[in-house]
Amino acid sequence: MDEFVVGFDRTTLRPTLDLAKARARLAEIGQTRSMNGVLERAKLLAACGELEQAAALAASAVVQARTSGLRVEALEARLVRASVAEARGQAERAIREASSIIDEARRGDFVEPWARALQLRGIAHFEIEQWAEAVADFERALALRTDAEAPRHLIDESEVSLLVATDRMGHADRGAVRRRAVHPLFG
Repeated sequence: MDEFVVGFDRTTLRPTLDLAKARARLAEIGQTRSMNGVLERAKLLAACGELEQAAALAASAVVQARTSGLRVEALEARLVRASVAEARGQAERAIREASSIIDEARRGDFVEPWARALQLRGIAHFEIEQWAEAVADFERALALRTDAEAPRHLIDESEVSLLVATDRMGHADRGAVRRRAVHPLFG
């Protein structure tokens, strides 16, 4: 899905996508039933704003992943389901799911899903203005991604999220929250 990202919205901490390319990819993958195909379709549908379809696909992917018996696939499917919940405005549900994923990924030492779940939980905390919790999650996600030498765009995502959340937390402490943060690289 990274190939569709064209920017980063500093007010929501969500990537902005090239919707034409995303819709073209949706048409290309069609109704594939493979785990990767179902997950990709769910992510793309959510990105295109078709949240009900995305939620249904994500839920079926979780069931499919659990029957496969592969823990990493189950974590990935649950991450997509939590991400769709967050996109639907169900921040508390996304936080619960992400917290469960974090615990399981930490126990299994699955660093990539662990970092992604921390990032997602941070975004959900950010969404409901729990700045300190968001900052803590972004700090940990950044540390994990840096230590694991994750791709640069993922490290950048965590860095920008951390900067924006820290900025919001600082302004909230002073009683005036700005709706648009300023980052030295991204303006």
